[in-house]
Amino acid sequence: MSKVYLNRHVRVYNFDNLYISNRGTISPRTITVKSGSKEKKIKIQMTWGRMVEE
Repeated sequence: MSKVYLNRHVRVYNFDNLYISNRGTISPRTITVKSGSKEKKIKIQMTWGRMVEE
């Protein structure tokens, strides 16, 4: 397991109810990373243990 430490002002949204199957897949979702007025939306899906990013 690895850890990522973020600045306390950085917020990450939409990790609630995150479920990774035994086969390493995650249903499609959009993760939002926000710091102050900056915001980045990342669409992810994991298939066969590899992340697919749009």
